[in-house]
Amino acid sequence: MTIRAGYFPFRPGFNPYQNLFASALERAGVSVERIAPHKFFPLHAAKRRPIDLLHMDWPDSLFVGRSALATWAKRQMYLAGLRKLRNFPLVWTAHNLIGHDAANADYRRTMVQLLVDRCNAVVVMSHAAERLLRESYRIGDSTQVAVIPHGHYIDTYANVVGRPQARAAFSVGETARVVLFLGRLQPYKGLEDLIDAFARIAREGDMLVLAGPGSGAEYCEQIRLRASAARPQGCEIRVIPGLIPDDLLQLYFNAADVVALPFKAILNSGSALLAQSFGRCVIAPALGSLPEVLCDDGFFGYDPAEPDALVRTLGAALERSDLVDRGLIARDYLRTHYDWTDIGRKVRELYETILK
Repeated sequence: MTIRAGYFPFRPGFNPYQNLFASALERAGVSVERIAPHKFFPLHAAKRRPIDLLHMDWPDSLFVGRSALATWAKRQMYLAGLRKLRNFPLVWTAHNLIGHDAANADYRRTMVQLLVDRCNAVVVMSHAAERLLRESYRIGDSTQVAVIPHGHYIDTYANVVGRPQARAAFSVGETARVVLFLGRLQPYKGLEDLIDAFARIAREGDMLVLAGPGSGAEYCEQIRLRASAARPQGCEIRVIPGLIPDDLLQLYFNAADVVALPFKAILNSGSALLAQSFGRCVIAPALGSLPEVLCDDGFFGYDPAEPDALVRTLGAALERSDLVDRGLIARDYLRTHYDWTDIGRKVRELYETILK
């Protein structure tokens, strides 16, 4: 039997996750209808497609607008769409429990609960994520919760540039220590904490790079000012807002000694998996899925509730002489444990159970 899955809302953007996921399903024999959200009544439009089930990713855009009026209109269409999906097979992948930087958290949580109430299955990416999901939302007895991991990004991006060439692109010496943050520049990412921690442990010649699309000009300017005020003498803190072209990602990762992702809150992190996919060790709080999902050899976790935990962890990691070896072990671990073909097969098996 060929299963026809609608994948919605399909907005791949600069993150290859949705394309990788859809391709994995197709290799598993699932016919995937990639459904971009319609402006008006998007859930109605998605259900009209020739599909057997609907698999949803991030839902926030369906019920949150840029103004109160837009949010009201989206909410009416969302609620009507959920009613339309009654008794129609529905799967949701819980990338987040609630949207990042979420204003009106109670409202968003209510909207997500309504989605969960309609779901035949919810996909989570770790056992820790399942526990947190069940603590946050009411899960009905008939709703399956399936633990299926996030796939790796190995071979998704070019990775042929060596460390010397990558470091030359940043005009940084071989013995300098380079710390990288790469991802969206957003307040919940803890960038101010990272700047302050780097300033306390940096030696002459060291560099901190903060790169990725910004969440707004005002916040990016705040980060620039914080970096300028905190920069130790003889060191550099480079803020590079904007989308990094795919072929240049290798320069950033291969120039770095470690990747630091000091989230204030997190459930899953594609950025952490991307770093280990490039063979880089990750410094991040031991929150959400991270301790369970990331390779231990390439993960320096810390308790964000402990004073100066980030400072100590960053300083200790940069003193290690085996970061390259640990990073390569992590990359091999991801290749073995988070293969997209296996993920596609597991999701197909989930579809089969809810379509019986």
